[in-house]
Amino acid sequence: MFDVRLYQEESSTRLVALTLLALSGLISGCSDSQSQSNEVTPVARSQPASLSTPLTDTEIETFLNVAASMPDGELPKFMPLSKSTIDDRLPPETLINAYRLEYRSMFDATGQAIRWRRDSDFIRLLSALQTDPEEFASLMTRIGCAVASSTVMSQLNLEDASAKATEQLTRLCSQITALDEFAATNQVNPIAVNQRRQPLVDQLKSLVALLEFSRILSAVPEESRTVIDRHREQILAHLPSRGDLEMFERTLDAPAVIVPASHEAPAVR
Repeated sequence: MFDVRLYQEESSTRLVALTLLALSGLISGCSDSQSQSNEVTPVARSQPASLSTPLTDTEIETFLNVAASMPDGELPKFMPLSKSTIDDRLPPETLINAYRLEYRSMFDATGQAIRWRRDSDFIRLLSALQTDPEEFASLMTRIGCAVASSTVMSQLNLEDASAKATEQLTRLCSQITALDEFAATNQVNPIAVNQRRQPLVDQLKSLVALLEFSRILSAVPEESRTVIDRHREQILAHLPSRGDLEMFERTLDAPAVIVPASHEAPAVR
């Protein structure tokens, strides 16, 4: 099973972890078979559908059929987010762009499908159900985002949350830039600077995750949420418990209060 706790060990990836929690029923299941390590290379039949493509009842049926055909009814595992290689010492504007690209890579159906193509049994199962890894990765992501959208948007105004996060991100960039300029023009202890800077960078990463997730959820079509509602009971059998989603919703709103209002450069020695 996908273990969210592995991602909660670092505060800088908290919102990324909770985004995945919203999809964790779709990002859990059987791991790759060691006895079937040869990659299967059929070409995808078509470009995977985007997150803004409305879900259909037929696609939900395909999703449920694949789940029912899997061993123990467990869905294939998505590749987890790899450990970040981004240098946190970069300027804040550069960090924002890097974190944004890193976050968006989680929703790349083609990248997710690469791992699945090593499992010939799974490829044959998908082929029998007239789909392929790219299409099914896209479908799993669209279903997960539609469920998350339906849940979160019923309790949180994403437009307001995004506006607050954008305002906080601007203030945070000013704080980090001021700290960097202060450290560059004064004799200060680099350890002390890092101790003050790193929590700000962690907050910046969380805010970028929130903004990206808000953008993704806002792009989910109303038609997709309607289709999810028609099949909710069956789909929920593959999703986290309500308690987990309540934790996700509470944490999603947390960045509204995490950024100090002060623009003063910190006193470091």
